[in-house]
Amino acid sequence: MPVYTEKVKDKTTGKLIDKIVDGKKQYYIRTYVKDQFGNSKQITRHNKDWIGIDGKKEANWEERKLQNSIYNDYSKMTLDELFEKYKSEVKKNLSESSYRRNCDNYKNYIQNELGFKIIHNITTNDILELHNKLDKKTIKQKHNNPRREKGVYSLSTTYKRTIHTTLASILNFGCKYFELEKNVASIVGNYKKCKNINEFNYLTFEEFNKFIICETNETYKDFFTLLFYTGMRKGELVALELKNIDFKNREIKISQSINLKFQNILNTPKTKKSNRIIQMSTIVYDILLKYRQNTDTFIFGPEKIKATTLARKCDNNCIKANIDKNIRIHDFRHSFATLCLNNGVPIEIIRDYLGHEDISTTINIYAHLYKNAQDELIKILNKFA
Repeated sequence: MPVYTEKVKDKTTGKLIDKIVDGKKQYYIRTYVKDQFGNSKQITRHNKDWIGIDGKKEANWEERKLQNSIYNDYSKMTLDELFEKYKSEVKKNLSESSYRRNCDNYKNYIQNELGFKIIHNITTNDILELHNKLDKKTIKQKHNNPRREKGVYSLSTTYKRTIHTTLASILNFGCKYFELEKNVASIVGNYKKCKNINEFNYLTFEEFNKFIICETNETYKDFFTLLFYTGMRKGELVALELKNIDFKNREIKISQSINLKFQNILNTPKTKKSNRIIQMSTIVYDILLKYRQNTDTFIFGPEKIKATTLARKCDNNCIKANIDKNIRIHDFRHSFATLCLNNGVPIEIIRDYLGHEDISTTINIYAHLYKNAQDELIKILNKFA
């Protein structure tokens, strides 16, 4: 029976006897319930008003309420415990790379500072302290890029923004499912974007021609060329299959992506708009035609293209070609867009070709390039003066 009589120690005998208040027994309840995860939990409730027959009925009623509902006690949940539940839930909806990025952000930058704290006790000051420590955080250069000075570097604003976003996402999950009253990370707000955050390095047409001459491996040479002339993401090109190339109509269907960094996992593209069909230029058509008899599933695939080799070749080719820029693989996509913009291709066409979800994304990324375009416009207008 889950309803019990309160006990007190008899001062004379030292034995436990029923507690009597105003000539009536006082009651309490002790029962077992299961939480939303199926774990059994013992609940004990005391109430000074549970006295006599009416008090016993109230105690029984309280016990039935507990049995008929899932008992949730999140008052002592730590951020570590919340994160474990967050991981299980978001893994269903996030891409593998986004999921792992969130896990790495938490493990490397958040856990040591806030993981032990009870989520209801985390304050805005705790978030500000985390920001302060991230500002002072430095990391050693891991990759061997001969064009960059070796040593330690501060975290970039972009990187710190992703760490804050991870924490805000975890706390938002707590607000939604675990009775957290407010998201203090959202109250504090994220790091402000730097004014030049969307600026990037890119290869001009002339620089690319110097770059590609330096590549001796035919497969990687084709891969770099396709990146430059299609603007495809690296993962989209690695995942390109022969069945998705329409040689008759000169079209490429982009419907999947492979993440080379995380165990070559095949995913859908980054956004819904990234599922797209693009037309092939003559250069692209001629390259892919060489692979028409390919017996493999993928034109290139993770067996032929390695992430570390691709980055190393990119660095080495830039050095050989005397290109003093820190070109990343993703900058080939920017190079394609820049080439198009500088040659008068409408921004709407570029948006569709790149597969951006919204035209504002395209405009925001390449906004700084419009200064050159306006300079050209003024030169044209001045001819009529």
